[in-house]
Amino acid sequence: MKVAILALILASAFVAADLWSPCGDSSDILKIGKVVVSPDPPVAGQPITVEGAGVFRSDVTSGTIYAEVSVDDLPLINLTLPLCSTVKQYRPCPFEKGQQSLKLSIPIPSAVPSGDYVAKVQVFDQDNARVTCVTGKCAREASPHLHHQTFQVDSKNKGMSR
Repeated sequence: MKVAILALILASAFVAADLWSPCGDSSDILKIGKVVVSPDPPVAGQPITVEGAGVFRSDVTSGTIYAEVSVDDLPLINLTLPLCSTVKQYRPCPFEKGQQSLKLSIPIPSAVPSGDYVAKVQVFDQDNARVTCVTGKCAREASPHLHHQTFQVDSKNKGMSR
């Protein structure tokens, strides 16, 4: 359930290029190029597909995903996940240097709480170097559709407390 809510929040941030932005810096290993989400907008109770592509500056053989999600300023999710075992059903590790892509299809529960969501996801590689960082803000209203509001980027926040 927590991973599905996280996916819904991230997918909502990725729907349009002006609604998401990296929160990392130029030293990040991954430069995100393209993200496509369907359906647009995401619908509670229906699977969501997220397709992304980007360029890796170096090989990523393993790593860790750190994800934080809050709703109405209350912590909802604080996850630490192993990168390769988390994405293995979608593609194998390693992510080799150069152009790479990933396609996820994730079931979204029909009972997603309404509220104002804020999400931050960072991925670190096997040497604890940051691969990427994404932050987003959106609102989930009582209807089954997720409505986009604003997106905030904190480019000064270079890390995540662990």
